[in-house]
Amino acid sequence: MHHILARRLLLNGATNPVEHSPAIRIEGRTYVRAEVKMLAVNGTPTVTVAIEQSDDLEHWFDCGIDAATLTTAPSIDRTGSGIAAPVTAQHLRLRYAITGDNGPALLASVLDVMPS
Repeated sequence: MHHILARRLLLNGATNPVEHSPAIRIEGRTYVRAEVKMLAVNGTPTVTVAIEQSDDLEHWFDCGIDAATLTTAPSIDRTGSGIAAPVTAQHLRLRYAITGDNGPALLASVLDVMPS
């Protein structure tokens, strides 16, 4: 399944350096991959987007998949070098973080979930 998690997320290091997408529920072992687009940016920040997993929606952990990293706009990057990776948790979300120059950066993201 293809989940659109952000269409126009404004990430600003001065006010909200870390944001999270809404969580999505998955069932059983699945393969996941995220694609992130930096639509616009002010300055030269680094934006990192990682996939997080949880079984209870309270405790979140990194999936261990290489994060997507963007520094210019327009640009596109994918987690795990574009290769889908397996996860077994019940819920997934994206963690967006901006470092360096405060930005802001305007992002769009999708999460692809494929049954194994």
